[in-house]
Amino acid sequence: MIKFIERLFKVKEHSSTIRLEILAGLTTFSSMAYILVVNPTILSIGGMNFGAVLVATIIVTTIASIGIGVLGNLPFAAGPGMGVSVYITYSIILTYGGMWQEALAGVMITSIALLVLNYFHLRIKILNAIPKMLIKAIVSGVGLFLIFVALREIGIIKPSIKGFIVVGDLLTLEVALAILGLIIIGVLDFFSIKGSFIIGIVSIWVISLIVGKANYQGIIALPPSLDPSFLKLDFSRFNQWVFWRFTFSIFFVTLFDSSAAIITLKKFLHRQITGKREHLTLYSDAFGSFVGSLIGTGSLAIHLESALGIKVGGKTGLTSVVVGLCFLLCLFFYPLISSIPTFASSPILIILGIMMNKELRYINWKDVTDVIPTLIVIFTMPLTFSIFLGFAYGFISFTIIKLIFGKFKEITPLCLLLSIFFLLQLVLF
Repeated sequence: MIKFIERLFKVKEHSSTIRLEILAGLTTFSSMAYILVVNPTILSIGGMNFGAVLVATIIVTTIASIGIGVLGNLPFAAGPGMGVSVYITYSIILTYGGMWQEALAGVMITSIALLVLNYFHLRIKILNAIPKMLIKAIVSGVGLFLIFVALREIGIIKPSIKGFIVVGDLLTLEVALAILGLIIIGVLDFFSIKGSFIIGIVSIWVISLIVGKANYQGIIALPPSLDPSFLKLDFSRFNQWVFWRFTFSIFFVTLFDSSAAIITLKKFLHRQITGKREHLTLYSDAFGSFVGSLIGTGSLAIHLESALGIKVGGKTGLTSVVVGLCFLLCLFFYPLISSIPTFASSPILIILGIMMNKELRYINWKDVTDVIPTLIVIFTMPLTFSIFLGFAYGFISFTIIKLIFGKFKEITPLCLLLSIFFLLQLVLF
């Protein structure tokens, strides 16, 4: 059995050992296990069943991570992207009055589009054709969007009747526990403690039990049913622009998430990755998204937390397989996961948002033609609660200001095409 595993993943060829790969897989799992709590919590706020989303999250994460490990033989793990899940709940459902069933239909279309693009080797090419400055601004904008959502869920900020954001009630035990959780995770992360996210969540959950702000529901039980979200896709507004507006946003966020993650994670591996392996890896997260649309969760993304497993020594797909198997075991921990309160998991969104805003350091702040589109993107997304408008205003402002300053070479054909598309939809719809 050991010889088979070594041959399948070429462990010795990459100067690794099975023990080291397993340790790396456990490290990556511990760093992204927070999605078990955060993803169902976010989507349940939009009306989806917590238990069904939890099971869907586990299934698609298992499928995608094992798929990446076996097909691509890379130590990358994939799971539902928090950016898409937050967009589904807070923009599609709560802001624009859409339904989660429509969002799942959009996820299905997105996954099929990504599979087609990947088949023709266009997915990475599209990402490379978009100005790097815009990609970094969009990633930061989504990060601020996550922070705003978390602050609202905790109760630190809230909308007022006049339409402005105001400070909420800070003198509540829930807010205090959330801030404590943020401090715990921040300190653990600063000292590079493995599993800082899940340690922070569990710590606040235990304290919440002690002070009576959470209900203990047990630890192990049979998995909940998928029936509340299984095959509940709604294509009834397929011929209306609002449906495609949601779908385009899901598509772009998904495209940026996984493709950009691969580009980043390759730097940690310190070895050449063939185009074939990269190509096969992107099939896994797109197929996982397709399955997710059928059983009830948002699009998948390759998680940057995989870098922690790589740093421990993960070099092959065995690391990803271990991650997938660990998530599969979590199917039986529904009582434990469902008893964790929102204010214990919301700090994770704040930390993720802060991490995503590190991209701003790569913006050329001396170039006004970069600064203006960047500021437009990063403020539009959180303030309008619309990732789509962030995309639209970002591309349009980038193209216009580059044209005004005569920097024609920085406007790629794809960027120009998308700018015209977004401008037409804003004018016509």
